[in-house]
Amino acid sequence: SVDHDGGLRTTYEPVVARVRAGQRVGVGTVLGVLEPDHPGCTAAACLHWGLRRSREYLNPLRLVDATPLRLKPLQPDHARG
Repeated sequence: SVDHDGGLRTTYEPVVARVRAGQRVGVGTVLGVLEPDHPGCTAAACLHWGLRRSREYLNPLRLVDATPLRLKPLQPDHARG
């Protein structure tokens, strides 16, 4: 989870964290690596992304409406064979 200004918190599952709890992160910081093959996911890997204010769940898409969202590939292009 990442706490943001204004009392918002974003959540990302299932990931193996690459940052420590309480660590300040900035734009471009790798938060974690997506874990593959979790139950209920029909693809190689699925990201469950959430947004909350306190206990209220909000639509996380409201954070990216004006900004394009880009996910990095699981493997670099040269490793795909």
